[in-house]
Amino acid sequence: MHLARGTGVYVGRGPIRPRNAKFLVFKPKNMGPVRAGGRGSRGGYVFAKQVKGVPPSPYLLRALEANSPWPVRRLM
Repeated sequence: MHLARGTGVYVGRGPIRPRNAKFLVFKPKNMGPVRAGGRGSRGGYVFAKQVKGVPPSPYLLRALEANSPWPVRRLM
């Protein structure tokens, strides 16, 4: 996964969908307390048919450009 470029819809590939199951299942990192019986709540896990993906986060590339004594060239 290349977070510097993003994933899913952010790189023009469309939403991320499950390949071998009916749903994507994950436990979100920054989700507050989940009420029992709430939509999509099964013990803190989220079930989704598709997700957008992750937007680009080029912070490491910017840090390298700012602190490298040599020229940095972006390839993509």
